[in-house]
Amino acid sequence: MLMPLMGFFLMLIILGGIGSLVAAFDPYAAKKASAPFAVAALFSGIGVYGLIFLAVFIDAYMSRGVADFIGIAGIPIGSIGGAIFGYRVGLRRRKKADDELQLREQEEASENL
Repeated sequence: MLMPLMGFFLMLIILGGIGSLVAAFDPYAAKKASAPFAVAALFSGIGVYGLIFLAVFIDAYMSRGVADFIGIAGIPIGSIGGAIFGYRVGLRRRKKADDELQLREQEEASENL
């Protein structure tokens, strides 16, 4: 049961990473509505895996009870917290892409004069 769940979060990282790369290098794609969701998927998967790896580290060097709690709570906390953080980063990227597009349009208009 745990393997399909971890595979799901790995696919979030892969698909979110591809979408984030597209949004990072193409301002026209970053302006679309899907750009913040791609970044949110990327950070959601990274948040889950980050807390799971933290739980493994704590289990190896400290307390097993604390590691179990972080491991169980890491899935919802990491996914929701990472998604919220990633969505905010994606919205900031979309705003930056809008500014870049307006600057390009102004430069093209000044060149045509």
